[in-house]
Amino acid sequence: APVALIMPPRVKPLKREYGAADDDDSDYDAKGDGEIVMKMTKKPKKVKKEPTATADDDAADGPQKTKDIVELIGFNITTGPIQDAALHEKYKAMSLDELKQYLKLNKMPMSETGKKNKKYMYKKADLVAHCVDGEKWGRYPPCPVCQKKATLRVTYEDANHGGQGQWKCHGYWDSNIGGVVRCSFNYSEAAKSGAPQERPAWRHPGGEYSDDEQEDVNEGLDKPVTFPEGFGELPPMEMATEMIKICREHGLTVPKDDQLAMREAYVKIMASEDYEGNTDYVGAFGLLKEAYPKQTAEQKAGGPAPANADNAALCAALEAIFHAAKAANEDPMKASAYAKAAMSVRNLPYKVEDGIKMGKPGKMKVENIGPSLGAQIQYFLDHGKFERMEYYERGEIPPSAPKPPKKEKAPKA
Repeated sequence: APVALIMPPRVKPLKREYGAADDDDSDYDAKGDGEIVMKMTKKPKKVKKEPTATADDDAADGPQKTKDIVELIGFNITTGPIQDAALHEKYKAMSLDELKQYLKLNKMPMSETGKKNKKYMYKKADLVAHCVDGEKWGRYPPCPVCQKKATLRVTYEDANHGGQGQWKCHGYWDSNIGGVVRCSFNYSEAAKSGAPQERPAWRHPGGEYSDDEQEDVNEGLDKPVTFPEGFGELPPMEMATEMIKICREHGLTVPKDDQLAMREAYVKIMASEDYEGNTDYVGAFGLLKEAYPKQTAEQKAGGPAPANADNAALCAALEAIFHAAKAANEDPMKASAYAKAAMSVRNLPYKVEDGIKMGKPGKMKVENIGPSLGAQIQYFLDHGKFERMEYYERGEIPPSAPKPPKKEKAPKA
């Protein structure tokens, strides 16, 4: 016989009531109609502490946690004695945007790296102190090695610094290699001995200045650039052809392949056109010069001296293959890998004897060097040259190394 299923009676839904934590200790309350009410404790909202305002800050800064405090290197001009009371009051009355405008105009930093390689972003009190320091002693000078690409930074020893201290260059970002170029000024005698540097005059917004900010297309070239009469009236393709001849005449490292070089020149020429169709061919030459700069005497000699003299030949070879790969229109990431490896090897205090270990994880792993580049370095150590250099010198791209065959999975039993 079929079994009848008996459904249980419907129970009224459980209701929730919210109350304070100290209203009642009971968790449930049964009412006369059979309805059960569950009492929920409502937790009080946390009240955020208002940050404490400071005298020199536009926006209030809350209390810093101990782990967030950055210990700076050298004498701190922000917490030290005021260098000039009148200048301090002048910059203290300015807003954050105005202070940053002054520092940006004078190419002064708005942050610094403290101990344990921690970055410290300047607050208003720091910006005021550095503006006072800049107007009193002058802005930071350009690096003698990097020229206009980077400015030196100073670390003071004490309050009686007189605007001089330990000068260092932090390098600059190079779009050609896609990374920061480490400057060799820090290894020079001037940096080691703490020689004083001449600080240029402080600049004010709206002021007239033309000392070291004017871009000159002739800078770094052996002779001035001259364009033939009627050069600006040439069609873009003809102008690109003549532009490449001028670039090679002045030693710019444009691609060796004529078609690739013309394409680069054509792109720069079209980018320099205004809305009326007029071509700024001088500006186009400047763009090509920035993208394919002439090699300096130091670069031709293999770059700055390495920390260990035994690595000089390897560093010079890495610099040479970088320029050869770039001229052969190699993939920018692959070409820049040689320049980055040269910078890493240049900083090694020991002699490089094993390229394979440099590219593998372990104690001998070197920054910017992977397994492939480590194998190329090992080939150089064994044969005195890079195997891929012959292709680059002919303007060709070397064939990629064949990938190892994948292991076939054993069939399941």
